[in-house]
Amino acid sequence: MNRRAPPPIAHLDSDVSRCAVQLCMALYELPPARTIARYVAAGHRRLGEGLGSREGFVVLAVRVEPPDGDPLAGFRPLYNFTIGKRSLSSTEVTAELLKNERRLLDDPVLRRMVAGAGRHRVFHGPDPRTVPALRTSVEVDYWNVRGVVDRLKAIHAIDQRLELHVGFDRSTGEPRFGRREEALVEALVAGMRPWARRIAFLVGEAPARMSLTPREREALCLLLGDLAQKQHAEALGLSSARARELVRSVYRKIGVGSRVELMARWYSARGDAQRTPVRQMPYRAARRPGPRGDERG
Repeated sequence: MNRRAPPPIAHLDSDVSRCAVQLCMALYELPPARTIARYVAAGHRRLGEGLGSREGFVVLAVRVEPPDGDPLAGFRPLYNFTIGKRSLSSTEVTAELLKNERRLLDDPVLRRMVAGAGRHRVFHGPDPRTVPALRTSVEVDYWNVRGVVDRLKAIHAIDQRLELHVGFDRSTGEPRFGRREEALVEALVAGMRPWARRIAFLVGEAPARMSLTPREREALCLLLGDLAQKQHAEALGLSSARARELVRSVYRKIGVGSRVELMARWYSARGDAQRTPVRQMPYRAARRPGPRGDERG
């Protein structure tokens, strides 16, 4: 049987660039949602449309004051969103969940991902179950439980303190990611900026912002939506007086005086986006392992 020859590089680049522009614009125009998790999942699924992946994760990581010799450069997961074909879950990573920090610091996959912290980067690493040095990673459990057969990751450095980690999975019965998908993620990682900054905004981790409580985050999502303000109390299950107090607290912490100013702040993320949403990145994804599980550069 004759195999189809791979597409010429010029054709591949043209196709990838066109798709990347479309996906970046879809992120750019993504409206607010009733919850942070829904907004995050909507963005992930838009990107996944171009990658042929409806599963994966989004993690917002924050840099804390690192102890001496911290191999993760101080970065810790803050929020974790797991996106499935028909499911969505989110976790706020608290100090309680980080008690077993030693395993986090020793995790070989996490240590590789943090290398080069502070810049955008893309990973298409090996199946951690096939490489002896990676078999102690927490990813092994995830791959086994969810039937993952391949994973592409992109890390968007929002600033020196915050990063958005985005993963796209292929599960049992699906093909591995190929050259086109790697190139597309490399083209997309810079264009994630408006989406990444808005996620940070929603959870109260934008620069120079006071942290928002979980209730304030709920109120913020409602304020950015299309419900009339008098309907917010009912949606939050609060009295009108308590809802007004919550809204005032959100405004004070964000540094705005009205809903109009709040919306202007939300849409100002467009101004933060690069004028050209897609550009060639000065790196390439790490390749999958060879047939015997050895890594390729």
